[in-house]
Amino acid sequence: MRLTGKVALVTGGAAGLGLAYARRLLAEGARVVIADVADPADALKRLDGGAAVHAVRADVAVFADCQRVVGETERVLARCTS
Repeated sequence: MRLTGKVALVTGGAAGLGLAYARRLLAEGARVVIADVADPADALKRLDGGAAVHAVRADVAVFADCQRVVGETERVLARCTS
């Protein structure tokens, strides 16, 4: 559990390599936020990380979406430290 107490943001986390990275980060103890243009609901079920994983539907090519993703990640980080 090398990443306990850390938060990771994975773009493209709903499928493929992004999902695999998210799974590994969870296994290492990190809290994970996945962002993807695809609906991340299925990815959340497959990751089965409970409160340790959060998903945001966002297009990282859109600046406003990036700001929202960072805000959500900061909110998750705040939960980790409080």
